[in-house]
Amino acid sequence: KSALTLRRYTDLENFLLLRLLSDGGSLDLKKINEDAGQKGLYSTIPMLRTLLYFWAVKGWIRKEEAGETAAVEAMPALAAGDLMSRFSLRSKLAVFVVDTLFSRADPAPQRSGEAVPVTFSLVGLLKEYETRNSRQGQMEMDLQPASLQDLEDVEPLFEQDFFVWFDRHSDRDPYEDSLYKEHFRMVLLALRENRRLRIRYRGRKYRHDQLYIPEKLEYSSKDDKFRLIAHSSRGTLYMIRLASIREVSLAEKVTPGEKQTAVRKDAAVRKETVVLELVDERNALERAMIHFSDLEKETEKLDDTHYRITLRYRKEDETEILIRVLSFGPKVRVSAPESFIHLVRDRLDMQKRFKSCGP
Repeated sequence: KSALTLRRYTDLENFLLLRLLSDGGSLDLKKINEDAGQKGLYSTIPMLRTLLYFWAVKGWIRKEEAGETAAVEAMPALAAGDLMSRFSLRSKLAVFVVDTLFSRADPAPQRSGEAVPVTFSLVGLLKEYETRNSRQGQMEMDLQPASLQDLEDVEPLFEQDFFVWFDRHSDRDPYEDSLYKEHFRMVLLALRENRRLRIRYRGRKYRHDQLYIPEKLEYSSKDDKFRLIAHSSRGTLYMIRLASIREVSLAEKVTPGEKQTAVRKDAAVRKETVVLELVDERNALERAMIHFSDLEKETEKLDDTHYRITLRYRKEDETEILIRVLSFGPKVRVSAPESFIHLVRDRLDMQKRFKSCGP
């Protein structure tokens, strides 16, 4: 029963934490309680108040309650990534404590509600938790062919400088940066919850700070960077590099009408077209469908092994589309337009000249 109660509170707390990060400000506990029930979570308004009270005591949030109503004003006092990290650690600690105390109960409880005294030391419990985590980390190291210390005197087979990346910028996104990760999570949450984002970022010439309606995240293999495709309230299209974001926060939900307006504006943006002739050998068709899954396309079967694929893309993405098409080698031929065919020829000529200059 203790394990069941813990799991119920953990699931509910995770749900409430996501709502706090997405809603911020005013929380309608009655509505949250109903939504939790619809998702199959065991929830009551007193349970929600208990969790919020605990977070306030820990200094994770700042909250004010309006008398006996179900409305609570709550704002995170920590960054979203820090909150999620602390919640994860505390959940792991709680499971460890319950499992450990049950293993020490002698005799073990035979029925629900039966109380069995357990004697333990908090210091000893903490040391056991640290020891168990240390063993787990050691087990993960043991799965590796050798530890890093064993390889200190071994000469490396290659170094990063040995590789030359063609058609890729060297200033990739800082994937290891904690602030970048926090911004990434916030953008994903806004896309999932269909919410606006207030974003402050540095553009090529100016600094921007306004509300945006996020549409989707795109990854550029040429740049090794993520960018957010978003619209302003007037429908103006923006492409924002995630690494350029300085601050981001969640705002109110996007209405269906605003979403439709943004979609129509995006559809009205002029797009280029390229027509490909594909030979379906070595799963070339399946690979092309996956490779170009982010683009608008039409596929026509010509015979058992030949297909015509029409792709539509934004002009600013043309270089990247060219590189992606060339990655299929002789399995794909560009049949139109003539301007794109010239791009293919120029790129191949450039690669030949580069190769001829080699050793």
